[in-house]
Amino acid sequence: MSAHLRRALKEPMGDFARHIPTAKPQPVKKTSQKKRAHGALKIGITVGALVLALIGIFVVLRDVYQTESDHFEVVPTIVDRSVEEAKLKAENFGFAFDIQDYENNDTVASGDIILQSPEGGTKARLGTTIYGIVSLGPAAPLVPDLLGLSPDEARHALEESGLVLGSVSYRVSEVAIGYVCAQSIPPDTETTNGQTIDIVISASSETTFDMPHAMDLPLNLILDQLRIASFNNIYVRYAESDIVEDGVVYLQDPLPGTQVLPETPVMLTVCGKPVYPYQADIAFNISIDSSGTKVMIVLPETYNGLSYNRILFEGALEKGEKVPISFTATSDVEGTREVILYSDGAEVKRQDFTFIAKES
Repeated sequence: MSAHLRRALKEPMGDFARHIPTAKPQPVKKTSQKKRAHGALKIGITVGALVLALIGIFVVLRDVYQTESDHFEVVPTIVDRSVEEAKLKAENFGFAFDIQDYENNDTVASGDIILQSPEGGTKARLGTTIYGIVSLGPAAPLVPDLLGLSPDEARHALEESGLVLGSVSYRVSEVAIGYVCAQSIPPDTETTNGQTIDIVISASSETTFDMPHAMDLPLNLILDQLRIASFNNIYVRYAESDIVEDGVVYLQDPLPGTQVLPETPVMLTVCGKPVYPYQADIAFNISIDSSGTKVMIVLPETYNGLSYNRILFEGALEKGEKVPISFTATSDVEGTREVILYSDGAEVKRQDFTFIAKES
């Protein structure tokens, strides 16, 4: 040991003087093959489970869809079929049928289906109830109130309601002569389309005769005919027409052959417009109780001893207080003349107006 000491003192920098331990190499950790295999197995199992789950869900949904599809069917169309036909057709397709409601309909026959729910052509589950609305046919028209109307007005009122004017008879009554005083079916009664309604016209006598043909001749000749036939309630209106010459009567009411009385109102329509040298501004204020009230203003005229009324104004007015009516009328004579205002056939007012020469 002393020899080693002496050597170390002589060679202090030599390798003999110090001992440098050699570091031991660290062993490299190696992944366990067993652990790696175990992790891959877990991932594989997880992925497989997810795939199987997705496949299972797909299969279940497919089965459910197929099952649902197997229980659905196209709904048949039962509109325009009778209730019995609709029920039979619904059952043949695997559905039930029931009536939901009844409604009036102008195009679908009574007893047939107007609408259905679900609609035809759509899909619904087998066994679903198809509900139908059944037609009651056209709505039953109400008989209009004809009292106080002229025969022509009564006919128009019936036609607008889908009804037909039947026989026209006459009797003495308190209603103004020449107007309806009775009707065969009371007003506001429900009836059927095409129903015939008979009317009775108020008259001073029940002895009637045929209305003569009073058209296709100049007004003066027609007035002579009516004078000879003893008519005493004549109205003349003027209107343009391209079928006859000016001054010729081309419409009459009542029509030829109608049973009439001397006091029956006769309406003549003359082509053109009279040209007279004198004029007056006519003005009235009238209270109208209901919209649609018919107003007529006339100027009494005389021809060859026959009195008649020339219509200056006619129209339907809206409801209101002191509704104004104003226009310019003409006359064949100068001076003061009486003008008469009628409302729904009843005389309302008489008033004098002064006719003067037209300004040149």
